Amino acid sequence: MFGTVQKLTIDGPGNTDITSVIQTGAGSLTKNGAGTLFLSGASTYGGGTILNSGTLNLEIDSVPSGAAPSVSPVLTGPLGTGLFTINGGTVGTSTFSGTNTAHSVGNDVLVNANFGVSNVPRTPVVAPTSGIDGGVLNSIKSGLFNSDGINFAGNVFLNKPGAVTVITTNSGFVDFTGGIYDLNAGTGGGLTFAGNTATYLGAREQPHGG
Repeated sequence: MFGTVQKLTIDGPGNTDITSVIQTGAGSLTKNGAGTLFLSGASTYGGGTILNSGTLNLEIDSVPSGAAPSVSPVLTGPLGTGLFTINGGTVGTSTFSGTNTAHSVGNDVLVNANFGVSNVPRTPVVAPTSGIDGGVLNSIKSGLFNSDGINFAGNVFLNKPGAVTVITTNSGFVDFTGGIYDLNAGTGGGLTFAGNTATYLGAREQPHGG
């Protein structure tokens, strides 16, 4: 998909699979509706991604332009190079290899509402051996599916009054290896976790601007 400043909106109850690269310059991508949008292209659009509802399923990692551990700015990725705004819905990833893996999101993330993280299996899989994924927030992964998850490697800004709740389903797990900044510090904000498919250890938040 090509263009200069194109705005792409995916809506409705059905599923959509975009395997091509989205190259729309300063264009943006918005996910509405109850369906699932599968993204597997190394896209370069820079106008940002908005998740309002449904599931946004990421099947490749963000590629940083800087040397590790730098993740900003992002060179390519399923969400392009701009800000990822979460207003609801679920961030998912798919099981392919039969191993416990996390797809990395290097984009900065603005969280305005509670959201889910889910493993969305493409093919039948077998129960995994529990494993521990390293990072600022460690996850013990187990369940009925091979556990796949999301690693938020960029800066995550929490912008919801009160705590943001991350709900894991289908053995999905979530890691935060970048900075976590609460824009409403002092008003009872922060991160909380729900769901019975993962255990979270050592979540670390930083004051805004720190």
